[in-house]
Amino acid sequence: MTGNILQAMATGIERSILVLVFVTRRYMAKVNGSNPNDNCQLEFGMAKCTQTASHMVPVILDPTMKSVATWAGQLKMVLGNLLYVDLSADTADGFEQGCASLLQRVQTLLGRTHVTSSKAGDTYPAQLATEQLADVDEVAPTPVPTDRVAAPVTSMYSFPWLLAWSEAMAGTDNEEVQEDSLVVVLEQLDATLASPQVDSFIQSFPYTTLITAMESPALAEVATQVCAILVDHPRAAASLAALPSFVPTLTSLLQANASATADAALVALTNITFAPPPDRAFTDALVPLLMQLPSRDHVVDVLVNVSAANRSSFLPYLDQLIAMLPSNDKLSPMWKIFLNLSVDAACTASLAALGFVDIVWTTQLHTQDCELTLKLLLGLCRHGAGSSAVAMSSHWQVWLLETGRPSLTIASHLADQDSSDYLAPRANAWTSFWVDALLQHDDDERNVELALCSLVNVAAKDEIWRREIEVHVERAVWPWIIRRSRLQPMALKLVGNLIDMKLVRDLLTAKLQDGMAIDEGDEYARDLWHEIVATLA
Repeated sequence: MTGNILQAMATGIERSILVLVFVTRRYMAKVNGSNPNDNCQLEFGMAKCTQTASHMVPVILDPTMKSVATWAGQLKMVLGNLLYVDLSADTADGFEQGCASLLQRVQTLLGRTHVTSSKAGDTYPAQLATEQLADVDEVAPTPVPTDRVAAPVTSMYSFPWLLAWSEAMAGTDNEEVQEDSLVVVLEQLDATLASPQVDSFIQSFPYTTLITAMESPALAEVATQVCAILVDHPRAAASLAALPSFVPTLTSLLQANASATADAALVALTNITFAPPPDRAFTDALVPLLMQLPSRDHVVDVLVNVSAANRSSFLPYLDQLIAMLPSNDKLSPMWKIFLNLSVDAACTASLAALGFVDIVWTTQLHTQDCELTLKLLLGLCRHGAGSSAVAMSSHWQVWLLETGRPSLTIASHLADQDSSDYLAPRANAWTSFWVDALLQHDDDERNVELALCSLVNVAAKDEIWRREIEVHVERAVWPWIIRRSRLQPMALKLVGNLIDMKLVRDLLTAKLQDGMAIDEGDEYARDLWHEIVATLA
């Protein structure tokens, strides 16, 4: 390579469809080393992000690296579950055979059009459901189906290595034999899930045998890694989830002494709760076990996924979730859980009863992430209990007023519920807040609609509000009455609610004397105008 070597490396990876990773002890040491500027480490990291593990092929050049058990660090994390190609043979025949295998592997990857395999790059670290939080009404997305034609139904005999493991589990107590055969399953798994035989493989896989292996201390690490890959396939995930022992076994492994086993169990739980969303029975069984863990910080991503799928599963555990809230950490995934839960009326009512609204204030979230705070408050205020809790807080009222137009949607919910009574002591400030939106409407007519709606609702409730609003009618409301638009009826309705106020009556009388009339346009607007005129008469 000439010129800037880093640029040349980056360009080469970007222009490549797949990457061959030649595995030696020296290469592993450099990839896993402490020097972040090491070229091997930079190259491996970019390949992992660009091609992902599904298009990275480990090629063994060092015969001492043929056992994956000798691998370590991010090299093992990313590539450890993939079927490698062995070019470490000393003989010419062995090397040629390895080259032929490599050619076949490359041709298979280049010819693949639909990939449904578990990507090791997605599996370690755990796959997250972050994108479900763009709006509090959204739930985790479902995967896009492929157009692969279903393969003919076959038995385990189509996969001799799978049969060998199944027979070892059933016919011998030799754990070493069982583990060796299970390692072969792990090595073959990714390529099989990416092959045309995937459907028959999923159908013939011995899921109960896998659970048995996961329950064995000697086999748990490898078996749980197999499980973590399998659950990325929807049909395999459904088959495992249907087994009563699956959830208890998997959650118990989260506390395994072997960190690799616990990590794989966490990956499996994160992926199986991501997409498609698990059913209610599954989450009702899972959540209690997760909440019983001595420490739950490491399963927050799983809780996020479950909270997007079935919020009611968390109802008995809301106080424990609140206790997990960190202070001064706007990036905590815990906030995503509460965003999801705020969609549910029952969860919001329980959260309000537990003082959640005041607790959020004490975390100072609003000083760190205004957008996240607004989303959370909006979710809560869509329900009466949440709206009242926010309105009862003088802290939140002041903050919403100071935030300005971004909080108009939340304020419209406060004005629409019984919670508007709690706004009355600040009627002057809230009226000015909404009037400003009427006057500064050039950029977003939606803000005018929210402000008018809020004013209509509070004006219908109490004379305190009507006295505050009447002084602004001619300057801020009247322009929307004489303008023919979809907001004209709402402006007329507001004036109708203020008809008993002297300033408004005097204004209307003067306008009628000047020949003011609404005889065209929206029929509802005309009816409202005629009703106002009749009331004046």
